[in-house]
Amino acid sequence: MQVAGFGQAAACLCRVIGSGDHRGLPFAIVDKRAATIRLFTAEGAFLGASPALLGQTPGDAIADGVGERT
Repeated sequence: MQVAGFGQAAACLCRVIGSGDHRGLPFAIVDKRAATIRLFTAEGAFLGASPALLGQTPGDAIADGVGERT
């Protein structure tokens, strides 16, 4: 599969489609370097993209025990 215009996210897209990890569902790929989220159909067709706010700032703290909750 050749994917133009997705940079390093193209390799991730190929892995998702090739491995079937998405279990036949639509999925999103977050490209941290480009600060972008890209949405795809279950078949891997591009639906759209949007800028994404990423990173940790003083207001991005995780509450204690959040990983232990059900």
